[in-house]
Amino acid sequence: MPSEGDREREGGSKSNSSAPSRWYRGTNNNLLVLDVGKNFTIEDPRLFKQIRKTDPNVPRALNEHALWYSKTLNKIYQLGGYASSIGDRGRDPAPLPEVPSAGIWEFDIVSERWTKADDGFDKRNTGDKIERQGSASYCDAPSLGVSFSFEGYVQQRSDKDYASYAPSTDVKYISGMLALDTSEGLEKPRLTNISTPRSLDGDKTHFGPRMNGGMVHIPVGDKGILVQIGGHTTEDYPQYGHKLSSGANARNKNIDLSFVDIYDISSGFWFHQQTFGIPDIPSGRSDFCLVAVSAPDGSSHNIYMVSGMDNPEDRSTKSEIWVLTLPSFNWVLIEDKAQSIYGHTCHVVGDNLVVIGGMDSTRGGGGRGGELQVCDGSMMASVFSLRTNTYVDDYDVAGATRTPQVPVKVVEAVGGSATGGAHVRSPRIWSDTYLQYVFNPQLSRPEYKAAYKNADGSDPPGDKVGGASPMEEQGKKRAIVGVVVGAVFGGMLLIALVAGTIVFLRRKKRKEQENKDADDSEGQKLDDLHHQQQQHHEAELPAYSSDKNRLVELAAPPPPSEVEGSPGHILAGDMSRPNTARTGYGSVDSAFLSPQSVAVAQDGLSGTGGGDMVSGAAEGNLQATVGRVFGEE
Repeated sequence: MPSEGDREREGGSKSNSSAPSRWYRGTNNNLLVLDVGKNFTIEDPRLFKQIRKTDPNVPRALNEHALWYSKTLNKIYQLGGYASSIGDRGRDPAPLPEVPSAGIWEFDIVSERWTKADDGFDKRNTGDKIERQGSASYCDAPSLGVSFSFEGYVQQRSDKDYASYAPSTDVKYISGMLALDTSEGLEKPRLTNISTPRSLDGDKTHFGPRMNGGMVHIPVGDKGILVQIGGHTTEDYPQYGHKLSSGANARNKNIDLSFVDIYDISSGFWFHQQTFGIPDIPSGRSDFCLVAVSAPDGSSHNIYMVSGMDNPEDRSTKSEIWVLTLPSFNWVLIEDKAQSIYGHTCHVVGDNLVVIGGMDSTRGGGGRGGELQVCDGSMMASVFSLRTNTYVDDYDVAGATRTPQVPVKVVEAVGGSATGGAHVRSPRIWSDTYLQYVFNPQLSRPEYKAAYKNADGSDPPGDKVGGASPMEEQGKKRAIVGVVVGAVFGGMLLIALVAGTIVFLRRKKRKEQENKDADDSEGQKLDDLHHQQQQHHEAELPAYSSDKNRLVELAAPPPPSEVEGSPGHILAGDMSRPNTARTGYGSVDSAFLSPQSVAVAQDGLSGTGGGDMVSGAAEGNLQATVGRVFGEE
């Protein structure tokens, strides 16, 4: 789905509605809206509405950025990316002094307005500046109301602070994973920077930096997991947060897909899990798209990996569709007749898998490895049927109401049927046996100590039995301290009241006894009164018990609530015909969409770019898929 960013087309780039045969090279700064609540064919050029940016302060034409979607607030968040090096309609790009400063922007779907967002966040461990890194993998966890963005890098056109960097050669890698929590019950959105490991295999390979990979949220365990797949990384372990020169980003290599990395949101632990082939494992690749589809009964979770780039140096691409099925961690080849593209996004609408944007490096133009010089002349979308496991020419709105089934080849690998019932529910070997407790919440988690160190020098979470994630730890500590302090203060107040009562009674009784009794009996009666007062004191205060088996349950903040979806809004805008070239360049988060849905694209490149999209619910049965397409010159 094209959007703000660079566009390139044969003889130029962007279409002109008054002269459809004319194309020019330029940028698209608009949101494009695709209605997936009605049938369409992939050749239809008039499906997109445009929403233009009217505020000149809003960053224009950002490439390789990420989009998050908040169902709770009904907003889109734009973060990361770099200013396009291609000007609009063939004009020169913005000079470096005009490159926008780093920051996170939000788009209110109801008012259709952009505003600076990060000034209103509750920031934790983010430092003074939120970098605008590109090539980050990202995804949403809609059931938690949390979105994630993982690592990436900054370069000359990331923001004006890097104007002295040499173009295309100087970079700075960013460590950590940002998490934006917009769940209900928070006073304001909470942005947390979560530390990431240096290595998960004893420094045999470095965990990051990672660019142009994929990340999806899988609903297993208490809060689900994030699965990191592929992308490319540096040959040698780099210095995070420092300028690296001499084409440091040019010697990158694709990450081996015989392992994937897992983040357990509940505990905050990272894991490195081996994968297995049925019979083969796909080659390493980047700039693919991922989408997760669970079996109807939840017995398996199937991650679709569509196409992608298998060589970052010459941009050669793959045409395959693979499924990584969990929890067996088996790779299964589903399709090998797909169009060979990279930099696209994919989204599930019932049993329709809609592929948006992308670059076809096998078509014309020469360049590195057949690097794309021309774009498709048709609509920038393809449809893969999850019912027939084939590409089709038409989007089927009736299929949007159907539950996607388990692919036949996956059933052959893990057993069961199209509706679930997988027999194989664990891998051949757990690379870390603690993962079995993550995937099976019915098992009682033992204490666990992570063996890795974080890239920023910090320690990973300590010994835990489940417990709070790094996003909640600080808030929970404050809550527990409040409970303890309140209990102590309340106990002190109760003791003071009882002590005051005792003093008052003693004085009163003493005076009465002095008036009524003889001096020789006064001492004994005072002792009796003291004994009565001790009994009264003991009745008011609970006795201390040293029984270690008695547990006191303290109140703790509730976990992030699952949101059903806030009221939505079908985005309206300029109905003029947008460019319909296939565009793209990036990773994607996907979610199920209802048949009365709209898909929105933001920021992209045609011809040499890629796409990102974020999904969420909208009014009634509406769900908005919000995305952007980006790329590089």
